[in-house]
Amino acid sequence: MPHALRLAQRGIVGLEGVTRCGRLNGILSCRPGLNLDARFSRFSRAASPRDIITAQKGDGACIIEGFLTPEITKRLNKDITAPLLNLRPGHRGTDPDLQDLHGENTKRLYNLASHSRTWREDIINDVAFHAICHEGLGKQQGDYWLSMAHVIEIGPGSLAQPLHVDGAQWWPFWNMSPGDPEIMLNFLVAVEDTTVENGATRVIPGSQRLSYRGDGEEQSAASWEEDDAVAVPLKAGDCLLIGSRVVHQGGANITTDSHRKVMTMTVVSSCFTPEEAFPLLIEREVARTLSDRAKKLLGYKEVTPFGSAGLWTGPAEDRAKVLGF
Repeated sequence: MPHALRLAQRGIVGLEGVTRCGRLNGILSCRPGLNLDARFSRFSRAASPRDIITAQKGDGACIIEGFLTPEITKRLNKDITAPLLNLRPGHRGTDPDLQDLHGENTKRLYNLASHSRTWREDIINDVAFHAICHEGLGKQQGDYWLSMAHVIEIGPGSLAQPLHVDGAQWWPFWNMSPGDPEIMLNFLVAVEDTTVENGATRVIPGSQRLSYRGDGEEQSAASWEEDDAVAVPLKAGDCLLIGSRVVHQGGANITTDSHRKVMTMTVVSSCFTPEEAFPLLIEREVARTLSDRAKKLLGYKEVTPFGSAGLWTGPAEDRAKVLGF
């Protein structure tokens, strides 16, 4: 059966292109017609940030080839090898939903600033990275900062992640419409080649146009099915760029000996609280060596969203006395 007809029969799209709506888990979800021939645009890191963000918004995602140079990718891989080996896979908490999201045979390496000199000196100071953040967030909302950054290593035999949206971390997301300003960008960078077989990230094209209404407790992406997701394999150093609304998942790793290793860096408008408490995690001696741009990105300096008098603030002399820089 043609894919379009199968989707139409499930009520996800109409053959005539009419948007379909329905209630799921207390939420009224309106699903726009999908472009069933969607292909995510590919760019070089030298491409116009405006073109990159336009493609990401229009398709839900885009690929930046060679986002990290081979040399930086090699050095990052070397920096994180030992820390990853020392990690236990799986989520240590008892929440079954978080355990499923984390993955039973998946490792997540946090606090990259402490583990990788390459990350703290090269990657978070990268000109192309900041130009894209400015285009996608800064122009409309003012300062941005890093919400979290970690390396996700999906081990052999892992199931696919549950479908999810990254914006769900902040509750105002559920009351925002697809036409509202973007609140975050997620840079998913392949540290090693990712393939369909070892768990390449899977994205549902067009799902960034999904609307949510309602106050149900189970606010999720469950109105979509895994068959709707498209795998996006990446070469080492390539980046998959997504926003807060697109439905996606880490794919299943059906191999017996291959680990899927991706670095995720989520950047948010500075009016939202970061997930990772960088100033509490990074050793002061390491933080002192950071560039001013990196210090601001990681929460060591005041930030100013548009219309704000300043957030994360305090007298500069008091801050310097506590931090030592």
